[in-house]
Amino acid sequence: MTFKEPVGVCGIITPWSFPAAMITRKIAPAFEAGCSVVIKPPSECSFTAIALIKLALQAGIPTAVVHIVPTKDWQASLQLATHSEVRKLSFTGSTNIGKMFTKLAADKMKRDRMEL
Repeated sequence: MTFKEPVGVCGIITPWSFPAAMITRKIAPAFEAGCSVVIKPPSECSFTAIALIKLALQAGIPTAVVHIVPTKDWQASLQLATHSEVRKLSFTGSTNIGKMFTKLAADKMKRDRMEL
């Protein structure tokens, strides 16, 4: 049996490659389960993420459900990995960074999804 239950806020960290596909593939399951998302796109293509969020809001997604943090500051990603209100972390990127995020998430007993 499969249960689709919201886990809470999902932190999503995406790579520069295929920015639109990566974001939509990550937020769709979160929305389907009833979770809100905070997206940290790469600084190289943050405009793609901003455009997708604008489209989501125009389509009727509530503003409280989807947030974006378009910054070059690495601390934003660390906050998503360690903040107590972010209950799940999804990361696509390098193995070394993924290992670091997994360790940070484990310290908070946070669910994680790594595509390394």
